[in-house]
Amino acid sequence: MDQLGTPRWSPKKHIVPRLLLCILNAHFRTVALTKVVFWVTRDLELVESHSKILVMELCTGGSLFNILDDPANSYGLEEEDFLLVLNHATAGMKHLRDNNIIHRDLKPGNIMKFIAEDGRSIYKLTDFGAARELDDDQQFMSLYGTEEYLHPDMYERAVLRKPAGKSFRATVDLWSIGVTLYHVATGSLPFRPYGGRKNKETMYYITSEKASGVISGAQHSENGPIEWNRDLPKSCLLSQGLCELITLLLAGLLECDSEKIWTFDRFFSEVTKILSKKVFHIFYVNEGKEFSVYMDGNKRLEKHVDIDVQLSEYPQTTSRNPLRLLHRDITEVTAQTGLGQLTARFPTFPTASVNLEHDASLAKICCSVAQAVQRLVERSDRCYTFLTKFPNILTTLISEEAKLLATTLSQVEETANNLAVIFAVILAQ
Repeated sequence: MDQLGTPRWSPKKHIVPRLLLCILNAHFRTVALTKVVFWVTRDLELVESHSKILVMELCTGGSLFNILDDPANSYGLEEEDFLLVLNHATAGMKHLRDNNIIHRDLKPGNIMKFIAEDGRSIYKLTDFGAARELDDDQQFMSLYGTEEYLHPDMYERAVLRKPAGKSFRATVDLWSIGVTLYHVATGSLPFRPYGGRKNKETMYYITSEKASGVISGAQHSENGPIEWNRDLPKSCLLSQGLCELITLLLAGLLECDSEKIWTFDRFFSEVTKILSKKVFHIFYVNEGKEFSVYMDGNKRLEKHVDIDVQLSEYPQTTSRNPLRLLHRDITEVTAQTGLGQLTARFPTFPTASVNLEHDASLAKICCSVAQAVQRLVERSDRCYTFLTKFPNILTTLISEEAKLLATTLSQVEETANNLAVIFAVILAQ
């Protein structure tokens, strides 16, 4: 290529594969292709080469892996950011499947955060070095991916080096996105053998032998038992309402049985249902507690409020402006406050030994716990504000109700007087 950008090669010999064109056609959930360059630089001179260099848009927000590595996100992303990742990553995967392409290396490190000109955050799939075309009914034998995010069948061949003779389908991407979503929701990997990567046999045992519906398994001591879980950990920052939905999603994705794992269509459909639900931020006065309710648009909040009021008639809510609920039959308020609600704990510090790597790890844990304490303080402050304001709100409501009752009583008295006059006239006749 000369300095004006005119290619020196025959276009017929350097056609960009259809795979790349399908992936990198500037779809807004995959990193856009800026140009394909067929040269390398050496000593500031342009040298013709058979190598292909993909020049893509700059994602200044960094990778999702680096974002999760921040101590502020050690327990996963906040709900709003998690839903963005879920929305954008799923849209990128659907774009690939619409073009019969599988990624084969889905993980937080291959999801980049793009900051748009208007300040919006957009998460985009990237690194398509292992991607290939594959129809739903086709299989492949080649091995790609990252250990912690590999489907158990691929892990058995790629990591344990066992000649299993198995072939793989496009659904291996579903397992990888399941592990990724768990990581994003909790800040940790779902399957954790003691000793990490070096404990390969236990890692394979956890992923391949777990029961259906189990979404995580951790070993906390050498040769110790596996702690299985069907729910997200309490340290997760997602609301209980969203946790329930995501748990079902993960259970469908993290299935090693090819007959039980969800299809892509099922995955895309379930994510669409989650993202289309209306979210109600609610403050329950009797317990001084915040929670969120995810409701379909055609249903009612009949367990919490007037059963005759349609869902669409409720106002928009936020964490700062929630619906306030007060139990009519319970007058006590038992607010849950203090560090007792905190699941994170500061580590035990060694008294004598000094190890820079270990000390750095402890410092990161301390920063994570400090962030968790800050979130708890902020939540407690919001709850305190809601509780202190509620008596005035309740007094206003009671006053308005009293005025309505007084008006109604006046109308009833007037009606009664009119009836008395009419009755007296009738008797007089």
